[in-house]
Amino acid sequence: MARVLRDIETTVSYVFVLFDGKEFWTGLFGSNHYAERAKIEGDSIIYVLNMDMIGYENNDFMVSLYQGTDQSYADLWSYLADSLLGLQAVLQGNSMFIDTYPFDQLGWPFVSVQEYNASPYLRTYSDSSIYLNFEYMKKLVQASLAAAYVGGETYEPPQTVDFAYPNGLPTLVEPGEETIVDVIAVHGWGGVPVPGSGMLYYVIDGGDTMSVPMTEVSADHYEAVLPALDCLSRIRYSFSLEGEMLGIFLDPKPPVEWYFAEAGTGVIPIFVDDFEANEGWSIMGLVADTNYSNSSWGDWERGTPVMPPGDYAPGVDFDGSGQCFLTLNVPYDPIWPPYTGLYNRIARLTSPMFDATAGEILIQYAFWFANSLAGNYLNELHVLVSNNNGVGWTVMDQVSSDDLGPEFCWTRRSFRVSDFVIPTDRMRVRFEARAPVVAGGHVEAAIDDVRFVELSCTASDSDGDGVVDEIDNCPYVYNPGQGDTDQDGVGDACCCVGLAGNVDGDPNDLCDVGDLTRLIDFLFISYQPLGCMAEANVDGEASVDVGDLTKLIDYLFISYTEPEVCIE
Repeated sequence: MARVLRDIETTVSYVFVLFDGKEFWTGLFGSNHYAERAKIEGDSIIYVLNMDMIGYENNDFMVSLYQGTDQSYADLWSYLADSLLGLQAVLQGNSMFIDTYPFDQLGWPFVSVQEYNASPYLRTYSDSSIYLNFEYMKKLVQASLAAAYVGGETYEPPQTVDFAYPNGLPTLVEPGEETIVDVIAVHGWGGVPVPGSGMLYYVIDGGDTMSVPMTEVSADHYEAVLPALDCLSRIRYSFSLEGEMLGIFLDPKPPVEWYFAEAGTGVIPIFVDDFEANEGWSIMGLVADTNYSNSSWGDWERGTPVMPPGDYAPGVDFDGSGQCFLTLNVPYDPIWPPYTGLYNRIARLTSPMFDATAGEILIQYAFWFANSLAGNYLNELHVLVSNNNGVGWTVMDQVSSDDLGPEFCWTRRSFRVSDFVIPTDRMRVRFEARAPVVAGGHVEAAIDDVRFVELSCTASDSDGDGVVDEIDNCPYVYNPGQGDTDQDGVGDACCCVGLAGNVDGDPNDLCDVGDLTRLIDFLFISYQPLGCMAEANVDGEASVDVGDLTKLIDYLFISYTEPEVCIE
């Protein structure tokens, strides 16, 4: 087949792949791995044509075909095989024991061609080429070549219209003010949006769904106006565009229905954890299905991801601090992939107790989830909340890979405690990765940047980083992570903002007598290290010394000549 196609000019690419690892215990290792990598890398697969056991001698013109919910390519194979070669195909439905199954689970159509009468010598020491019917095998290969070529060359990609948000999507909006969202209509494959067709849909606090046109300010550029909200209100919103050929395009795309935004002047952190230190989380692992097997592995652990992205690991943590919680953080094993993720396991990660009685409390977190059998909803990540110190639990969220937007990506979510339970001072959150053996396959999960915050109506947030000014360690520079390497209470983001001279780390970046005092102390008295050494390099020379002290005195009391620009 490859030699024939090599000399033909085609409009699509044909990829020939050999899969191994099918005969192991859980099977389909090679095809599972290939399908997962293809999904991660965004391969545009039209359909998968598989040939497996196609030559046993006790066959003449009957053929077995396996197919998924999309039967069109199986019908194409049947028609061509009959009209060209006189073969009669019998549709057998789907099967989870052939190498096309992982592709089907990830949404790609397939056809699997097999001999109608199976060889009794399969997987035995007696299997031999002497039992092959080469003429029958030749016809199956010829029919498959015709189906591959016709299927590829007649394929027309679905038209698409995509959405882009150059200024981002709001998650926290100022109470009493309208919020403008810039929306760009992106022409996808053959998709052309109808001018002026942009629509905004929204729901405020569980009310009726409202729809209003977006304003097209220029070609393919819209402004959507979210209405003014009362403080502590919440809005769900989405967008649509009409395509010239194929109807309405939505964002977010199903199964996700809405984007969310909360109305408040800022949030006050109650508990924030980037998992760089042990903040009191508890870990428990349970065998999922003792009736099926006592073999079970994989629990949560805190660390830096050790595998490349997509090989059942996120590759990097979410917030850039380095570490996160992962299930079974081990290198990928191509010989035995189930050891890479959870198998027959319920892995529980439970937060320390926190108080949610101060006001409207939000639970925010980032998660990463992969399921080797994407359509199997028994393999999931559950997020639960308890208001009685873990005696009882309520499900806030259930995730399978089909629930996600971009596959194999970090996803951020936020929930209100009061939507699920009565807030108390005995709250806990649990992340539960589930991979029962009856479901098949294996899963991997990761959690990072967990925040329990109070939505405020009075606190201000000058830099818009979600941390109110009164507790922000750098209130006028966007730093949601609140990094503070030397633990001096002044955020790393406040180091080297504008001109040098802020030696004492003033959050307002002021240069005054306090900085002079701190520099004298560093040079001659306590020698206590400075939080941001670059700020003390006032004269811009190679080192911090008496010259910088002289320059600072000159600026404050004599010539008032500004210090040099701060350079780290």
